[in-house]
Amino acid sequence: MADLVGTDYIGLGFDFDDYLEEGALSAFSGHLDSPSGDGISNEAEAGNLLIELKKRGFSDEELEKIAYKNFYRVFKRCWK
Repeated sequence: MADLVGTDYIGLGFDFDDYLEEGALSAFSGHLDSPSGDGISNEAEAGNLLIELKKRGFSDEELEKIAYKNFYRVFKRCWK
């Protein structure tokens, strides 16, 4: 995703998988008990994804954008 659109347009969100049916979840992951994958079974473990992205070469600045700064920028612009 980052290679396609850049890190200025990526944000983490974990609130919709609770509302998807099993068929939709299986399209994303084989872990139906944890649709986000191993190591991320709930929102409290979201930091594990950031740790993995760091291991894959994302900078601290890019991780901050992905984690919250991109959402903040968009919210600020939309809620004037």
